Amino acid sequence: MKTLVKNTIINIGAFGLVSLINLLVISFIVAAYGPAEYGLIVLVRILLPTGIVGLFDLGLAEAVTRYIASSHAEGSDEDMSRIMMTAILIVFAVAGLVSGVIFVFSGEMVRWFSVELDKAEQFQWLIRSYAIALLILFPGLICESAVKGLEKFYLVRLAEIISMLVFTLLVVYLIAYKYAYLYIAYAYLVTAALRSVFFLGYVICGASVLRMKYFGVGEVTRKMMGHAFTIFQGKSVSAIFNNVAHILIGLLFGSYAVGVYDVLLRLPRFVKMIFGLINSAILPASAVLEAKKDKKNMVFVLEHGTIFTLSISFPFMMGMMLFSEPILRIWVGEQYASQGVWLALFFMWPGLVSIVGIGTSMLVARKSALRKLNYLSWIQLLLFMLISLTAQKFLGFQAFILGIISALIVVVPLQIRVITKEYLLNSMFYLATIFRVLIAGLFPLAWYILVSILIDQRSVYYLVIGLLGWCSIYWLSLYYFVYTEEQKRYVKNITRIFR
Repeated sequence: MKTLVKNTIINIGAFGLVSLINLLVISFIVAAYGPAEYGLIVLVRILLPTGIVGLFDLGLAEAVTRYIASSHAEGSDEDMSRIMMTAILIVFAVAGLVSGVIFVFSGEMVRWFSVELDKAEQFQWLIRSYAIALLILFPGLICESAVKGLEKFYLVRLAEIISMLVFTLLVVYLIAYKYAYLYIAYAYLVTAALRSVFFLGYVICGASVLRMKYFGVGEVTRKMMGHAFTIFQGKSVSAIFNNVAHILIGLLFGSYAVGVYDVLLRLPRFVKMIFGLINSAILPASAVLEAKKDKKNMVFVLEHGTIFTLSISFPFMMGMMLFSEPILRIWVGEQYASQGVWLALFFMWPGLVSIVGIGTSMLVARKSALRKLNYLSWIQLLLFMLISLTAQKFLGFQAFILGIISALIVVVPLQIRVITKEYLLNSMFYLATIFRVLIAGLFPLAWYILVSILIDQRSVYYLVIGLLGWCSIYWLSLYYFVYTEEQKRYVKNITRIFR
């Protein structure tokens, strides 16, 4: 349990630093190149494993983390070696196929997104460069997943921090010397490739337990492939859900709308990914608990993990909703402040996802439950597409924000039902937890009203003092009025883990 908490804190701390730097970099890029060219950068980045192309890892990334964790717990170096060899060979073959298709159809993609004629040829070669890089990026992704399975999260976060710092320095240099937007996209590709090379090098030279000395399909690799296929069914929906809006907005409204949409997306995605990191730290731990059939600790992790996640996410999310307009004004400029209402609505996305995040992450280790979650993911995707494409005639690209939130409002209660049945929880557990966390929000509400009256709402002080005060009062309210004595002791013990 100490390892789980330590990994979670390392994940959040390192990712928080990287993300804050990333948000600062985005403000520089948007200011220097405008929403239209920023939108083109966003569209080409979709072609990386972190974008829609990521679904072509066939679910192996998550499966490798899960099976490396369980094999490491059992001390089976041979199984880990077979897992690595099988997974890397498969993704390399798939990467070659996907890379070839993107390379051949790069010209069509330029036309689909209505790229201006004077930028078309350069943008086509940018797409081709991203396609070729997949031959390194996909094997690197598998190696990174294996490192997570060994619970060496400090290496993962160290690579993130260094690559982001390198990218930031490149962006500052390129903007200072007025290079075209294309060079920003190339800089991102180079840093992503270097990160993959780092993990490939670690697996080949550094991690003796992961060295690919054995080859052949064994029982563990057959299980991994079956599990990966189940994960792939859900992951394909997730990859489409997270990226299709950019593609459709690009087709329907052009790169300018893509740029504005992505600016609105960034902060909610930052919050969502913070809690996704909690889940990524829990995945190897839950795999070990499943292997040991330790039901008591599984329920403990689910119940306490859920309330602590909501205790962190809800105050921050609600604060960002209240201060959405000044956030946009200070972060990317006055011209974006009018989108504050849509940013506030967008912040419901990480809030809804955080409710079931711990439970759905733990269920990745259960094949039968994962099938049910995959079915719900398809329902979510279909609802999102139906609502968004219907409403876009009236709301423009903002309809896709409405579609995301509306689909989640329908699907999250159904996901809760699956989780409570799998872990034999009281059906009222989630409702009671959400109610307790929300009630604590009444205490900082007075602070928000006071700050809004006393401080100029267009100033930086209003945002900083207001948001910090809101979150601090909310978190203190949760600690003193919502947490049980056991949960208070657990919070106090967290700081002792690093001693």
